[in-house]
Amino acid sequence: HTARQVLGSKLRGARGRSLQVPTVPLRQELEDAARALGAFTEPLDKDLNECFLMHGTKPEHVVEILTTGLNERFSGGMFGHGVYLAEDSTKCDQYTTEDQGDPVLASGLYGAGGQQHGVCYMFVCRTLLGWPATTKDGVLTLDGDAVWAAGANQRELSRVPGARFEHTSLVVELGDKIVRFREFILTHGDRVHPEFLLAYER
Repeated sequence: HTARQVLGSKLRGARGRSLQVPTVPLRQELEDAARALGAFTEPLDKDLNECFLMHGTKPEHVVEILTTGLNERFSGGMFGHGVYLAEDSTKCDQYTTEDQGDPVLASGLYGAGGQQHGVCYMFVCRTLLGWPATTKDGVLTLDGDAVWAAGANQRELSRVPGARFEHTSLVVELGDKIVRFREFILTHGDRVHPEFLLAYER
């Protein structure tokens, strides 16, 4: 809740200075699916651009994520260091591998003596997008400003123009480096909460 409170205070302050926090339209199907899972015991805070996104992972990482959450320090990619998420399960599936019967994972998920071969894993995460920087190339925002803070080695996003804080998330739109699925990157893992673990077969 600390990340939520800090972000809420920043965005309220921005609105108090007549700054308009951009909204991020997402696929309605994902929100409907999360609702069907019973994920709305606590409503999404639209003022914080809170939403559900997905994260595909390998079986050997599942227990760690369940225990400590998603850690941006151990994740990197084309668009810097951060937790990578998507609104399309097909995109997330690209980062999964089939479970070959890890005994620790099997015991935790399926009970004593449980084994489940050939299953893949994907998290449905409650995500605080806050004030996003939107880009197509990972270098400049769509408004022509720098995406990354100077000297931050792609670990911290740039400051919101006219505000006193940094962008909260990076939204990569289609049209330059990616052509099929948007990507969402959070440089601070405490803004991402794994709400559900999906186990599925291809």
